[in-house]
Amino acid sequence: MTYIHKNDVRIYEVVVTGPTKELLKLQNEKWVGKTSFGEVGFWNWNNSK
Repeated sequence: MTYIHKNDVRIYEVVVTGPTKELLKLQNEKWVGKTSFGEVGFWNWNNSK
């Protein structure tokens, strides 16, 4: 952490959900540095035993 504070390193991240087709358009934007796509599974508490 000392290096980060000393050299004023800034890291910004965001998580966005939405239609894949629309999110893929972000890859072509100049202000987007890196994209990563994947699926998220949700636990269904109502069906757990």
